[in-house]
Amino acid sequence: MKNIAHEFLWIAFPKGFAGVGAILLNFVILGCLGTEAMGAYSLCMAGILLADGVFGSAFDVAVLKLATLARKSDPDKSYNLERSAFLLKLAMVLCASLVVFCFSRPISLLFFHNDSSINLIMSGCLAAVGLLSMRSIQAHLQIDQRFAEYGGLDFAHSCLRFGGIGLVLWLLPPNPTALILVVASAALIVFFVSATTIGQKMFHSAPGLGKASWELTEFVRWSLLTSGIGTLGRQVDVFLLSSRTDLAEVGIFSGGMIFSVIPDMFGMYLCVILSPRIMRYLQEGTFFQFFRRVQQALLVGAVVALVFGLLGVEFVRQYLLPSQYERSAYVLAILWPGSLAVMVSFPLAITFIMFVRPTFLFKLELIILPLTVIFYLVAIDRYGAIGAAWVTTISRLLKSIIIGVVAWRLARNTSLTNVTDTLSDKS
Repeated sequence: MKNIAHEFLWIAFPKGFAGVGAILLNFVILGCLGTEAMGAYSLCMAGILLADGVFGSAFDVAVLKLATLARKSDPDKSYNLERSAFLLKLAMVLCASLVVFCFSRPISLLFFHNDSSINLIMSGCLAAVGLLSMRSIQAHLQIDQRFAEYGGLDFAHSCLRFGGIGLVLWLLPPNPTALILVVASAALIVFFVSATTIGQKMFHSAPGLGKASWELTEFVRWSLLTSGIGTLGRQVDVFLLSSRTDLAEVGIFSGGMIFSVIPDMFGMYLCVILSPRIMRYLQEGTFFQFFRRVQQALLVGAVVALVFGLLGVEFVRQYLLPSQYERSAYVLAILWPGSLAVMVSFPLAITFIMFVRPTFLFKLELIILPLTVIFYLVAIDRYGAIGAAWVTTISRLLKSIIIGVVAWRLARNTSLTNVTDTLSDKS
């Protein structure tokens, strides 16, 4: 646990800088853009995160599992797996961007309620390409447990993104398209620089790329389905809210999300440290003890954060939110418990289940998502952003409880042999 704490610090500073910077910057954007423009910006960012979750997470989880197992015994195979994942997800997101381009006008009319947001939509596609590419370098550093370099890369990306957005807001009229282009440029610059320096090994040419690609494709099919439907479930609130109401209501919802994503970000920081350790502890036969300690610590932290978070909502409403975003404080109060539930389940439980029972999460989402969409439609039509927030939190709490119980049972009974059997069965 001491090593985890030490490595977490390498991640915590740049991630903390990114989190605090994002919150402060979003406050500035709130004031500069207004509710409708903020809604457009938030909707585009949701699309970028959707692409990252659908195409990025599935391949990154597969790489963390397969490449980690082969790193010492067969380094060439391990690097081929990484390179294959990068090329495959890049090809998929480029194909998806082409489809979006072909249907950009209907998409603009449906979600942005105008036909003049095509440039914003395509800027989002470019940002998705940059983010997915940068994530591949980060996964490479995770596997090697080079967390200092991971932190440096993350810090550089944050500086470019925040600095660029600050310059745009200072020099140009507030424009969501310009802000998204900065997001795209920051990710692409970091990728190209890191790919020629700290990530060079990932692109090292070695025989067996085709075989590695086939093995990766065979494994990733369930991860791709699971990540896709899971990410859609996490982002569907924003898209349904936009299609059923207007961008101003999306802006109100986004104002509350600025704070509610803090536990989510903390969970992501921990996941960077914890996920590469799963296979090692399974191999050593000590995973359940490790899992139990981490989950107990997360639960205690969530209870404390719940109390302080709810007590702080009124302060946020009075002193931090602009007057036109007053309803965002109520959105925050509703979303906060659900975000804490994700913080408890995401860093270890969800990743562990994706390693050992990838079909379970897919089946769970397949059952919950249609029901959630029905409740969203009813709640959004009646209560707008407030209704969407309630459905989001209830669905997150329900999924987190189910995932926690299943992960606990699996952790007690799963060994490395079970994991390799899962690979063999391709299920």
